[in-house]
Amino acid sequence: MATPLPQPPVEPFLRLAQANVESLSEFWLSPDVMQQPLALVKRLFQPDAEPASAAPSVSSEAFARLLKALAENYTRFLSDLSQGGMVWWNEATRAVQEASDDVVDATEVVRRPRAAA
Repeated sequence: MATPLPQPPVEPFLRLAQANVESLSEFWLSPDVMQQPLALVKRLFQPDAEPASAAPSVSSEAFARLLKALAENYTRFLSDLSQGGMVWWNEATRAVQEASDDVVDATEVVRRPRAAA
């Protein structure tokens, strides 16, 4: 019976997506970033306030934390992907070898001469 080929590893991609969502959520919900839209709204409704800028600046500390988290996420992803890829390659090689052995065994059975009756 033929052995099905193993599926490529999907877990590293799922972990990367989840880690990036968590990092971005942490960034957007940080107090530094959350204060900026509130300050912009306050300035819009105060007629005597200074004009609101179209693109408020993001705290460099919050942005640096986001970049560090994303770099860590991608480093972990590449490590997981390479390890999972090697495991997958070994399993796929073994499955192909088993399938070729099955084909060789099947052809040997067909080629064997029948015993004389």
